[in-house]
Amino acid sequence: MPRPKIRIVAASLAAFASMAGAQAQSPYGIGRIATPAEIAGWNIDIGRDGSGLPPGSGTVSHGREVFEQQWPTLFDYIRRAMPQNAPQSLSNEDVYAVSAYILNLNGLLPADATLDAEMLAAIKMPNRNMFVGDPRPDVKNPACTSGC
Repeated sequence: MPRPKIRIVAASLAAFASMAGAQAQSPYGIGRIATPAEIAGWNIDIGRDGSGLPPGSGTVSHGREVFEQQWPTLFDYIRRAMPQNAPQSLSNEDVYAVSAYILNLNGLLPADATLDAEMLAAIKMPNRNMFVGDPRPDVKNPACTSGC
């Protein structure tokens, strides 16, 4: 598991930062040394056994609100995020397979289904009519308003 290696690197960087001063210039003359708090903020790996999970909790209703406001497509999320130790390294076949598995877990595909682009595009997600537009001006892309 990568967890010990990350902690060693984080500890080394934190020690270097404390010796050099939190705002010290990097050895390459650009940027600055990360503070221990900044390093801790990136130490977010979670083991398969649950080690590294942060404190806290979340309700289903709050999760629904967040999910509806921050909705990524299933395929896109899996392609970008998996596997944890090597994001974006799955083949298209693996991404379709994981997508099929998750859709099956949620009752949207039968257990013997084979998912492809045509089938994925045809799936009617249960929440499809509950989305609202994003009113933030910085997310509008005029080049994409014609259906890209």
